[in-house]
Amino acid sequence: MITFKVTGIKEARELFSPKTIEKAVTRTLNEIGKKARTATISAITGKYNIKRGDLSETSTGQNRIKLFAASAGNNTALLSITGRPISLSYFGARQTVGNKVITAKKGHKTKRAAKFQGMTVEILKGKRTILPKSSFLAGVKAGNSGLHLGVFQRKGKNRFPIFEKKMVTLPSMFNNTNATEMISKIVSGEFKTIFYRNLKWYDSK
Repeated sequence: MITFKVTGIKEARELFSPKTIEKAVTRTLNEIGKKARTATISAITGKYNIKRGDLSETSTGQNRIKLFAASAGNNTALLSITGRPISLSYFGARQTVGNKVITAKKGHKTKRAAKFQGMTVEILKGKRTILPKSSFLAGVKAGNSGLHLGVFQRKGKNRFPIFEKKMVTLPSMFNNTNATEMISKIVSGEFKTIFYRNLKWYDSK
């Protein structure tokens, strides 16, 4: 949990009504929360080879990065970053079979057979990793109506059993970026400006 101390509310009490201040605080917290969510996604996608859309929602429709908005009487905007380990299929997974390259989105043929007949992924941007040849892409049912495409690997020489290859959780990815620093700059640099702008707007109403 990251906690920030903000200033300006005490001074505002001397100039504006409690109702105006309450509304301005709520709106400001939610604006800052949205900026913090955007900064978090930018920090993660700047380091890890994962698409912004894949951070927002899983195949079952669950949000990985969710903002719980502040409301009247609850002056807290909560940015929740949760989730189980993310499948390698989200990190530029490529499967090579003969002269055909298959990705999570589509497949295409190459002019000649590729040397490596297997799978590669790019977890960190610019760094592609070769997976064991027993790895492969496959779709499985997720939830009631969703479809999850994962990277699986056979445990032995037989077709079964298999297991899905996953990496670190989203909170771990968050901790390995400069997201905290980015959010801190937003809060310290923009909160007071946005707060007084909202104060004036509500006061004019």
